[in-house]
Amino acid sequence: MTSVLVDTCILVYAYEKSDLEKHMAAKEAIRLLLEEGNAAVSVQNLAEFSRVLSEKSKTPVSYGEARRHVSEIASVFSVISYGAATVDAALSICSGGGTHFFDALLAATAEENGIYEIITENVKDFKGMHSVKATSPFAKKSDPPKRARP
Repeated sequence: MTSVLVDTCILVYAYEKSDLEKHMAAKEAIRLLLEEGNAAVSVQNLAEFSRVLSEKSKTPVSYGEARRHVSEIASVFSVISYGAATVDAALSICSGGGTHFFDALLAATAEENGIYEIITENVKDFKGMHSVKATSPFAKKSDPPKRARP
């Protein structure tokens, strides 16, 4: 079964309740992935999540609480890592221009671990990366096509 990488923003929304609609959508997306056994995070996601939740959130949590959340995530998600070769691959992605390094690092880490999909709020950040398909749990479902009148 192919894993799906859960981006940091989705983790943050799942824990932070400042936007209830996104909170519920993130929790549901994660629940489904965990139920299917498909949920993965990178150590990069865990580091970013820790910082955002404890230092940049609208309702910051203590470092102790952030540690508990990271431990909880690590216990139920597949945690993937990266090394020097992954950093090199990320720099190669960036050399094409227009790609933020940490987005490229996430994509390179995913690819190195056989993951080709990421759920994120920031789909456009992964647009030019052919190795990873980005989808958003917040995308509005379009209305069904209207039938032409005879």
